[in-house]
Amino acid sequence: MIRYYETMLIFHPETDEEERRKIMDRLRSLIQDFKGRIAKVDEWGKRRLAYPIKKLREGYYVVLNYALDPEGLGEIDRRLKLEEKVLRFQTIKLKRLEEEEGEEKTSEEGS
Repeated sequence: MIRYYETMLIFHPETDEEERRKIMDRLRSLIQDFKGRIAKVDEWGKRRLAYPIKKLREGYYVVLNYALDPEGLGEIDRRLKLEEKVLRFQTIKLKRLEEEEGEEKTSEEGS
């Protein structure tokens, strides 16, 4: 059963665009390996953190919306924990997935 998720990533503020793109490409391919699909990638850019993380006061925020079988979520979490350039991340389950074009898909009943 496919479920909908949103993951917010906070990258180290000095991570250049190329490194962020490589990490996001690895994350995209991992989601696709588990028969998932990405609906939206929203780059918020560099923002001030609410509290210091690893003595840093800024981070680069990226929000990722995707559909995925729950079995793949553990592997995504594991890989993100190993990624040195990711300061923090959090994944939440969504009831529906907001598409990039502005369309919304309703979630399946019984979720």
